[in-house]
Amino acid sequence: MMETKKLIKEKLNEEFNPHKRLSMVKAVMQRCANHLFDAYREIDIAIQYCDNPIVRKKLEAVRTLLGNDINTAGYMDSETPSVITNIQAIAKDVKP
Repeated sequence: MMETKKLIKEKLNEEFNPHKRLSMVKAVMQRCANHLFDAYREIDIAIQYCDNPIVRKKLEAVRTLLGNDINTAGYMDSETPSVITNIQAIAKDVKP
């Protein structure tokens, strides 16, 4: 019984440990940015194959909103904030 209480207490301490929780937040945000960058590349491929100018323009607008990855894709300074760069900036600010 005492061993069970000790295990429960340790588990609760892990769950409420701010350092561990911030580490998890940062990891999830980085994974999210990676998924979005994969989507960015997929949209880029779709644009290359798209012959319809109206659809192509809409795809290019979505690509612009997603943005570009700062660390891996040769990020260029832009006045347009993007989803990927915003998530990366927030994740960078998280200090576990």
